[in-house]
Order: sequence, then C-alpha cells, then structure tokens
Amino acid sequence: QKAMCMIKIKSLSFFFILMSCLSSALGQEDEIKICELAPNKIAVFGKFYGQLIFNNGDTLGEYVLTDESRPSHFLAVCDTQGNFLWTNHIKGSTSDWGGLAYGLDITSDEHQNIYICSSFEDSIRFNDTTIFYGDQASTAFFAKFDSLGRFKWWIPSTEAAGTISEAITMDIDASGNIIAAGSYWYGDVSFGSGLLSHNSYNYSVFITSFDTLGNSNLSKQMDGGGSGNGTHHNVYDLQVNDAGDFYVCGYFGGSFSGALNYDDLSLWHSESTADYRGFILKGDTLGNGMWLSAIEGNNSTVIATDVTLTNTDQMYISGTFDNDLTFGGLPGIFASQKDHFILSMDTT
Repeated sequence: QKAMCMIKIKSLSFFFILMSCLSSALGQEDEIKICELAPNKIAVFGKFYGQLIFNNGDTLGEYVLTDESRPSHFLAVCDTQGNFLWTNHIKGSTSDWGGLAYGLDITSDEHQNIYICSSFEDSIRFNDTTIFYGDQASTAFFAKFDSLGRFKWWIPSTEAAGTISEAITMDIDASGNIIAAGSYWYGDVSFGSGLLSHNSYNYSVFITSFDTLGNSNLSKQMDGGGSGNGTHHNVYDLQVNDAGDFYVCGYFGGSFSGALNYDDLSLWHSESTADYRGFILKGDTLGNGMWLSAIEGNNSTVIATDVTLTNTDQMYISGTFDNDLTFGGLPGIFASQKDHFILSMDTT
C-alpha cells in the first residue's frame, strides 16, 4: 500500500440538524446511522433515551426518565423527503460500558432487507413478540429485518457471563455476505464458527462474516500480548470493495507495550512512543489478512475512525490525533490540541 497525502483539519465544535422529521428526549449517548434502501428510501437505525416522536405520528418509548433509564434502539424507514413510512422499537437496554466504542451500524441488500448491529444488556425484544436474554454485561448482536420492518433472525454473541462485547461496524459485499467487526474483553466470544479467545483483561477485536440467512462464514480475532493489562485493541469502521476485500480501521496501544496481530501480520506498540496508534487492515473474501499498517505519533493518541473507498484503487482514512502524526514516509503533521486528519492511500 502506498500513502498519497495527509492533511490536518482543525478541530471544531458544531451542532447539526438532520431535517425536522423526528424529535426526542435526547441524551448524550444518542447515535444514528443511515443507509440507502432504494433511490427513494432511507433506513435509519439508532438509539435514544426517553421518547421518540416521528412525523408520521408514531411515538416510541416513554417521556419520563428515571435514574435507571438506559437507551434503547429504533429502526425506521423514510423517503427522501423525510416522510417516515414505518418505525420499529427494539426494546431493551443498549450497552453503557465506557471502555468500548459505543457501536451500532446498518446496511442493506439488493432486496431492501436491512441488517443492523449493536449490543444490549439483560434482554432485548424484537417486534414486541420475541424476547432474548443476555446477562448484565454487554452482548453484541446482529439482526435482519425485511423491507417492511418485519424481524427475520438475529445472531448474538455466545459468551460466558461477565464478558463484554460490542458489535460496532458492518458492510455487505456483492455476493450478499455481511462482514462485521467489533470489540470484546473479559471472556471468550463466538458467532457460530469457532471460539475467539480473549487475552487476559486486554481488549480484542473480532471480525465475523455471515450470509443473508444468518449462517456463519467465519470468525477471526485481532489480538496480541503485552507487558501488562491495559493493551487495548478497538475497531471503528469497516468497508468492503466490489471484489469482496474488506478494510478495517481503529486503534491499538494503551498503558503498556504490546502487539496487534492478525494471521501472520503484526504491529508493535511501545509504551514510550505513543499512547495509541491507529491501524488499517486489509483482508480478502476468506478473511485472510493481506496487509496491516500503523498510523503513528510521538506521545500522541492516534485513532483511525473512518474508511471511505472510491471506485478506483484508492481510499481515504480519517481520524483524530493530539500531538504529531506520521505515515508511510510522508512529511509529519502536528497538532497543538486534538485535531482531525485525512489520509489518502492506495488499496493494494
């Protein structure tokens, strides 16, 4: 892979309004993701506190909050004018574990089926009829709904009590296979195709794939030993190209020196050189690692948060850093506070 250019974007605080289509008693953990179903339809998946009111008259949740209130999920479809066609309240508690990225994502196939991923605690209810139980920790899950919002199937993480797992990001390839990634710690996890072990109290990354019927294709992990507990690995975004290759970005590092490993690919984090380092992984359709690269800094926290693929052999990685940043022999860039970067590189 070859780095093309790297630029810094000054950090700014801002608010945005995405149409006046819904209103809610929003809290700081609210998050929304969208995907296109058809040229005139958009699917929206998110989590919210309290009550959510849509412009078609649907109301989800309760307005009055208590100290024990946790966010729950919603799934909805609207047209390109912002008119909601249907809504679905996925009841239960979403995860509230501060150590992991708050994760959720959504994608769709050519038949307008919708696939979502996130996590829950205790229990989760689909379509007001089907209830599944987890434990008091966080359990990652994936679910499928048809174009009318009808629940089809789900895949939870099978794990020991006390294990924390988060499904964070997903995409779909041209053959209809869903590729997804997330994080876990405190225990082993499984998504139907082998047990993924955990490394002491350190965070690990899982990468899993399944078909449109929910059959598991593969599950693999990104992990690595360190000099002590506190070496963390986390993922933020995953994208799939037309050939079925996937690209994952995130960060690794922490309070101790340690490695990030995937198949026979490896990166090393030294406690003396960085707080965290960003990473970019490319894998093929069988889940085999093709290359693994680090975005480095000097005493800097570097987090790669987004991958964008073009229709050529090029991609863009964006993220944050708070001191300096280097990659692939490019001139370094420097930050006086927490700033943003965009990195352009080829995909080969």
